[in-house]
Amino acid sequence: MNKILLMGVILGLGYLIGKITHKIKITSVVGYILVGVLFGPHLFNLFNPSEELIHIITVGTLALIAFEIGVNISPQKIDKIGKKVVGITVFECSFTFIITAIGMYLVTRSIIVASILGSLAAATAPASRMAIIREYRARGNLTDTVIAIVGLDDALGVTFFTITLALTKASMNPIPITEISLNALMEIFGPILLGVIGGLLITVLLRRFEGDEELFIGVLTAILLVSGLAEYWNIDWILACMSLGIIFVTFSRDKAEKAKEFIQNRVLDPIFVIFFVIVGVSMEIDLLLASAGLASIYVISRSLGKIIGGGLGSNIFNASGNVQKYIGISLLSQAGVAVGLALTVSKELPNLTSGGIELGSFIVTIIAASTIIFEIVGTISFRYVLTKTGEANKT
Repeated sequence: MNKILLMGVILGLGYLIGKITHKIKITSVVGYILVGVLFGPHLFNLFNPSEELIHIITVGTLALIAFEIGVNISPQKIDKIGKKVVGITVFECSFTFIITAIGMYLVTRSIIVASILGSLAAATAPASRMAIIREYRARGNLTDTVIAIVGLDDALGVTFFTITLALTKASMNPIPITEISLNALMEIFGPILLGVIGGLLITVLLRRFEGDEELFIGVLTAILLVSGLAEYWNIDWILACMSLGIIFVTFSRDKAEKAKEFIQNRVLDPIFVIFFVIVGVSMEIDLLLASAGLASIYVISRSLGKIIGGGLGSNIFNASGNVQKYIGISLLSQAGVAVGLALTVSKELPNLTSGGIELGSFIVTIIAASTIIFEIVGTISFRYVLTKTGEANKT
């Protein structure tokens, strides 16, 4: 089939099936992934994108998402939501990372796989939580806490992933421990410095322009330049773009919020369709069937981490009874960014270890499949919690 025609069919069909899954109260991401599986090499074998295309779409999508995450965690917002929510988020994400990593290490005996899957487990899907809150017209202490936490969850999850990948890459090189430590610090602080410089430059430059068109083109240019330079210098472009967003919103709040809304409403929707279709294409169905037991361990470990970490954190920081009891189960949905990060690490692993291609395919398959499971289970459980606590249907 003509490739341009095929892309049109995939984009349209992906969007349509995404709408159908959304109508039956499951996130559109599930529909996009299913279209990828359908068109991929394991079923109809109609869409087999090149490594270059996969790389460009992955970097572009995650760079935009990372910038959006950065804008969402401005110092003003951190101050507004308070130390209590920050503390609960840190406990919930940390326990999810630790428990998932331990669970996966016990069954895989691979520190690399265990630590990477642990870091990917931390983030929660904010879009599906917000959709349910709007649908149920939910209000209350638990609802407010969930809204605040999902805004920080992705940021902390990306940070865990960046640190884990940096330490993994550094430790795989046969060099002295001091050099490993220096390399790890460069992997973490190099992209932060790049993002800070980029954020300051765009803040100064955009002060000269007032029009929306100049703002949007300027922001997209900055995101592409920062991610491109980070990749050229072989440092983490996700952390660099997140830092870009943080600095921009800190010094130019109104423009940053307007740029974020433009990216959310005008740019990301069609890119998301193609991106998650590619994730579906990358899933190894045979590998998933052979690894169903390992996928189950991941789902169970991540769920325990969310429930235990969220409950313990809310107890230590004296949250309300409903928050202590239900915050963990309210955060089960897995973020789409986790799928994107899995796709990213699958391209890094072949350079780090023998059998990296197989490990990368395994990680993408586990994360993509578990995302479908968590979107179904997480949606049902959060609806139950809102009804149980009496926070649903508030006018």
